[in-house]
Amino acid sequence: MLAAGTVPWQKPWKVSTGLPRNLVTKKPYRGMNVLLLHAMSYESPFWLTFRQAKELGGNIKKGEKSCPVIFGKRQETEDEITGEKSHYTVLRLYHVFNASQCEGLKNVPAAAAAPATVNTTAEDIVALMPKRPEIKHGLAKAFYSPSVDIVAMPDRARFDTEAGYYATLFHELTHATGHASRLNRPTLTESAGFGSNPYPPGCRRNHRHVRIRSSWLHKIQLWRMIDSC
Repeated sequence: MLAAGTVPWQKPWKVSTGLPRNLVTKKPYRGMNVLLLHAMSYESPFWLTFRQAKELGGNIKKGEKSCPVIFGKRQETEDEITGEKSHYTVLRLYHVFNASQCEGLKNVPAAAAAPATVNTTAEDIVALMPKRPEIKHGLAKAFYSPSVDIVAMPDRARFDTEAGYYATLFHELTHATGHASRLNRPTLTESAGFGSNPYPPGCRRNHRHVRIRSSWLHKIQLWRMIDSC
């Protein structure tokens, strides 16, 4: 179907997420914090502060960014003259990290076990990509972020097949070729998530972009022919 120009995009991975909660206290986050943390798209529901990560014997991976959360504490005050009581809320801002942004943590609930697949030939293609962007695993969905030049991917074990993993990774890396440091493709300013159309209405296809995908498709077809021998 790909060779005929039809792209039957399907989601080839499975993730299991839950309501965000603190890894140490096990308390769930509430209010707008739920939306803030869910928007980060991590599979793990567990979050913790920098200090909590240190207390668990771990540290934050180099280059990882925190997500702000807000806590409100209700206070009571009494008027010195009238004795009338009133209440107000004190807001405090904290910065937290997802468990998958950390390393060396102790007593972290393990994700559901599943065998990860590795294809050396496909790995070589990824490794040899010129000016390859950072590939970040542990997310609940696959996408390319041009603002930070990062390809986000679910963990390998979340994919049904090896081919599904690399098809998704190659798709997002193709979007990444449009970055200013590579082909500088104007269409990259549009959203480019998994299964998206990288060509906005009225915009002509970038033939260099098409040739890259065609090259990868040809390699995949060769691998299948070799495996069948």
